[in-house]
Amino acid sequence: MSSKNTASFTAAVYKVGINPTISVPEEIAEQLGLKGFAKIKGTINGTDFTTTLIPVERKPHRLYVNSELKEKTGIDFGDVAKVTIEPVN
Repeated sequence: MSSKNTASFTAAVYKVGINPTISVPEEIAEQLGLKGFAKIKGTINGTDFTTTLIPVERKPHRLYVNSELKEKTGIDFGDVAKVTIEPVN
């Protein structure tokens, strides 16, 4: 996955309710032109996924890690994940 519409970052996995969550840095969201609910594809620690980022007022977009992706990647709360994302049109 490499194009000008792709961005990579590392981020800690934290808990929102019962959900493992990753915040997308604001500069990444701006670089990719992400607004509102944003459909993306990418990788977490090399594992492919497709999802929708959730906007949060005055905060970075959230990437919720569902149980299937959590199991495939082996990530858990407190881990640092390598994430690559790109918008899906």
